[in-house]
Amino acid sequence: MDRHPVDGVDDTLFPFESRFIDIDGHRIHYVDEGTGHTLLFLHGNPTWSFDYSTVIASLCSEFRCIAVDYPGFGLSVPAAGYRYLPAEHAQVISGFVDVLTLEGITLVAHDWGGPIGLATVQQRGEVFDRLVLTNTWAWPVGAPLIQVMSHVMGSRIGRLLIRQLNLFVNVMIPVGHRLTKPTSKQMAHYQQALDSPARREASAVFPREITASRAFLGDIEAGLPDIAALPTLIIWGDADFLRKCRIAPVGTDFPRPPDRRHRRCRPLRPIGRARAIRGRDPRMAHTIGVITKAP
Repeated sequence: MDRHPVDGVDDTLFPFESRFIDIDGHRIHYVDEGTGHTLLFLHGNPTWSFDYSTVIASLCSEFRCIAVDYPGFGLSVPAAGYRYLPAEHAQVISGFVDVLTLEGITLVAHDWGGPIGLATVQQRGEVFDRLVLTNTWAWPVGAPLIQVMSHVMGSRIGRLLIRQLNLFVNVMIPVGHRLTKPTSKQMAHYQQALDSPARREASAVFPREITASRAFLGDIEAGLPDIAALPTLIIWGDADFLRKCRIAPVGTDFPRPPDRRHRRCRPLRPIGRARAIRGRDPRMAHTIGVITKAP
């Protein structure tokens, strides 16, 4: 297997073996480092498995760390006719779990990785043990600001800006980092992964799907009670503007102890808010309960 088939991938920043597997005509890139309990990392938009490189380097001495790129993202190559829809990504990840015969998985999901990962959990519940959800959601979004953003960035003009100017990478990634800004070399890894208008189509589709994939998101919400027993760690950055739109990490169905806030943290500690609903696991500090919308 080639270590890094794309020029510009720095071994010092991404010191992992690049692996590839064919799933439904897609050439899927992933990394698989370490041994132990399996952590499956799913990225958001417009990132790829590189987003988890620091976390994987820190955890692979204790865990098996697997991070995968969706078709059209990172180093993965989509099959002809792929539409880059969240429901399609979920089918690919379900196939990925099947082909690698993974079990005892802890899902670690951020942004769009949440809906995609939770759909996978609902389809393959027997192989998932725990959930770690960061700045994500699991239902159709009703907040007016988010709907406006979806329609604007998902419009023909918005998609054109994303495809031609790499807008999501060049603007959203720096904006999404407050405490530690990405270096120029780190930014180059995100930019090179989406280095042409054609490669940026996958990133351009996601904003529209925040509202267009209501049926997919509604199915995920309807299936939440079926996975409510899974120990779950929910992490939400206090400075994330989505929190002001009443997209909350947990609902109000269970008693809540005082918040545990971590304003300035070292890597791997929760940044933001994690609520313990019904007990704590000494290793994962998980929360247990149904993930629901804020009232």
